Amino acid sequence: MANKSLYSKIILVSLSHLPTGMLIIGYPVYWVELYFSKNTGGQTSLLAFLLFFWLFLGCLLGERTNILAGLKEIKGAWIKEPFSSKIFFGLGAGVTGFILLCSLYAALLPPHLIQESDVLNYHYTLPRQHLILSSFQHITWSSADLFPLPLQFALSPYWFATPLPNKFPQFIFLIGILVIVGNLLKRLGAGRFSFIALGIFAVVGSHNVGIQMGTAMLDLVICYLFLAFVDSFLKGNMLLAAIEFSFFLWSKSFVPFQMGLVTVGMFLLFIVLKRFHFNVLTDGFSQNIVPKAGWRAFLTGVAIFSVILGGPFLGKSLYYSGTPLYPFGAGLVKISGNSDAVTARQSLRKVAKAYVSYKDSYGYGRSFGDFVRHFWLIAVPDEGVNNKFDYPVGLPYLLFIGPFVYFFYRFLRQRIFPVMPVFVVVYWLLWWAGTQQTRFLYIPIILMYITVLAELKNLSFFLKGAVFLALLLNVLSVFRAHYRDFGTEPLKLLRQED
Repeated sequence: MANKSLYSKIILVSLSHLPTGMLIIGYPVYWVELYFSKNTGGQTSLLAFLLFFWLFLGCLLGERTNILAGLKEIKGAWIKEPFSSKIFFGLGAGVTGFILLCSLYAALLPPHLIQESDVLNYHYTLPRQHLILSSFQHITWSSADLFPLPLQFALSPYWFATPLPNKFPQFIFLIGILVIVGNLLKRLGAGRFSFIALGIFAVVGSHNVGIQMGTAMLDLVICYLFLAFVDSFLKGNMLLAAIEFSFFLWSKSFVPFQMGLVTVGMFLLFIVLKRFHFNVLTDGFSQNIVPKAGWRAFLTGVAIFSVILGGPFLGKSLYYSGTPLYPFGAGLVKISGNSDAVTARQSLRKVAKAYVSYKDSYGYGRSFGDFVRHFWLIAVPDEGVNNKFDYPVGLPYLLFIGPFVYFFYRFLRQRIFPVMPVFVVVYWLLWWAGTQQTRFLYIPIILMYITVLAELKNLSFFLKGAVFLALLLNVLSVFRAHYRDFGTEPLKLLRQED
């Protein structure tokens, strides 16, 4: 016990939250690389990777007893499963492993895929340009340089440590999502081996997850941060929860508005429902909330880390565009300057209007009929492999949306306020009013899987078979997306314009 206490004091993160450690290391290392490593051509040293490796070893050694106990528990659960379930879980694990191997191989290659356009526009390009210039000053040819970029800065020391940029950190965060899903299922009551395995299969079998596996996109990284925050918060690790939520909060310009509206919406809904005797709060559907100490510590931590993570970017955006959260409210604050600065701000305001208008480029509309239809339409393709909502979310979502609605209705009738499910509903409604891009539905859909599985008593043959079918469909999708790159020299994958 003494060793465990010493370990917990020395190392903030656990093995299951190792991706968070990657960010904790990477963010300060980037600033060191920016100002103290000269003439590198945008390439970083191996410092962040070496520190992360030592963190990994520390977690591995510190938790070796828990790891061995967990493996023993899995073995015991496996022995108790009937033969048919062993076949299902064995095949499911094999397909999942193959998907992850394909993703790992793709993650070691440089960004070059068509769906990685945002990466080439700003995720990778802007942090590297700052490294080349050894300056944090605004890059005037890119309005995206005024977005909050702490996540990109924190990952850059890993991306650019290799001769060609890699996508390896994104793979680590993908694994992190699967581990956190297992943690949350265990915490919410579905701790049985079969339920955890099915939850992981459902995530890996989701088409919207598969389409970003092995890519340099950051939507899964952002999803991990929120799920990890929930896990840390439920465990009572408020410092880690504050770090994870702060990275999530400043991952995109709209997230502070989104989280503010979700919080206000949930609070007002609770106040209204409390008048109708909704006095029981649960984490999931039927898991009673254990009061968490440390709310003040969490909020204080978020405030402090927001200054550290978001502060530099908010200040730069305010100075150059007249708003701390570009593109929202561009020109709101009038800042004096010469004629060139005034012209630049006018140009930024025009571009900001175009950014904000993008939200109307997805979906079929916002009528009541469109709202009802979208629950089906987001799951299926209608233009090749994509749809009007960006890309389909896939079969597992269709399997879980029905039980989720049923449980939600049932518990509201029992005058129970289920916090996570209510969050899913409020988040979804705000998504519908906003961008309608399915890439922003990772969080509510995965929480839907978790809360439904935590409520189920048994896993039906139909559910297991359908999830396995989803895995088979997704393995074809992932393999088709990357097989042409197998065995190809990384440099030859790059186009001339890259």
